[in-house]
Amino acid sequence: MKAKIFFLSLVAFFALSVQAAVVDTINVRSDAMNKEIQTVIVLPGSGKITAPVIYLLHGHGGNAKTWIGLKPNLPEIADRYGIIFVCPDGKNSWYWDSPVNPSYRYETFVAKELVNYIDANYPTIKDRTARAITGLSMGGHGAMWLSFRHKDIFGAAGSTSGGVDIRPFPNNWNMSEWLGKESENQEVWEKHTVINLVEHLKNDELALIFDCGYSDFFFEVNNDFHKKLLLAFPLPVYGTDTIACGSRNILDRGRFIALFQKQPGGGFLQFSPCHFRFFLLSGSHMRHSVYVFPVQCLLNA
Repeated sequence: MKAKIFFLSLVAFFALSVQAAVVDTINVRSDAMNKEIQTVIVLPGSGKITAPVIYLLHGHGGNAKTWIGLKPNLPEIADRYGIIFVCPDGKNSWYWDSPVNPSYRYETFVAKELVNYIDANYPTIKDRTARAITGLSMGGHGAMWLSFRHKDIFGAAGSTSGGVDIRPFPNNWNMSEWLGKESENQEVWEKHTVINLVEHLKNDELALIFDCGYSDFFFEVNNDFHKKLLLAFPLPVYGTDTIACGSRNILDRGRFIALFQKQPGGGFLQFSPCHFRFFLLSGSHMRHSVYVFPVQCLLNA
């Protein structure tokens, strides 16, 4: 009897081991910057079955381990929905290729070198329709910046409290180190702010979702970003939602749209840009950002 119980326990242990997600912390070589970049990979425990990938970008002052700290159940989500999460260390780069500091080329790293490395070394679906990118604050800016400029790489993008227009903040968050002083480099700043890329977006190119809190210092720029998208694509299906966040996880209150829901073929559900959605939330910058996770749109995790 004891032997049977031991055997069954052993079987259960190995069954759980096969299903459990794997969290890898690796160093990825960047030839563009001549250095190794720490990256956290969360793999679903589904063996060699190919999976879509969501790239998660941290905010200013963060690192590769920021998202696994903010959302410790990422492995559970990866297992449940068969998604690979990739969290690179972007330093305080704003995910630009700096025009004044050639040692900071994080656009090239994330959009090209990292994607190529992940596709070459992990069981991904190697197609833009199965590749999404999102982030928090500086990372929200980075997700929009990279997806707008690399629509051949990413099929969907999200942002939580993203700095989608950098121009009102010329003295903040190390930006002048990568772009030069705003007063002396206005043209550079105009070219490196996400809101000015909207005019280059065409129909059926990207699926977008973004959110911001009323008390957030990025609220006005997100509102302006939303207005500019509405002008560019005047037939929105979803538009704006106002949700009271309070002190509970917003994902306990209801479901978001299935923007990043896996399709039967393994990719992500695709909408044209006029199907973007903007969530207005109560709370300040970090308060609601910890609760809202746009990538999970429907996950309710």
